[in-house]
Amino acid sequence: MVIYKADGIGQMQRAFKRAKERELHIGIYSYPLFATMTEEDNLKTMANFTDDEQDLVGLVFYGDVKKVNKAVDGLKFHD
Repeated sequence: MVIYKADGIGQMQRAFKRAKERELHIGIYSYPLFATMTEEDNLKTMANFTDDEQDLVGLVFYGDVKKVNKAVDGLKFHD
């Protein structure tokens, strides 16, 4: 596991878009999820927003290492 940091929502959205383009498996952590208590509530909350409307606070990418590296290109390692 490698952890990167984004310098703002723009970098997060860029990495998210690039991961989708490369058909990676993606886990999304958005701000509204902090107010939910169950997986069902999480899914209902996520369904209220398009991908572009997600208030991203974290992302998880899983897949071919070359594709993941391209998705996170430009991000720095987390200190």
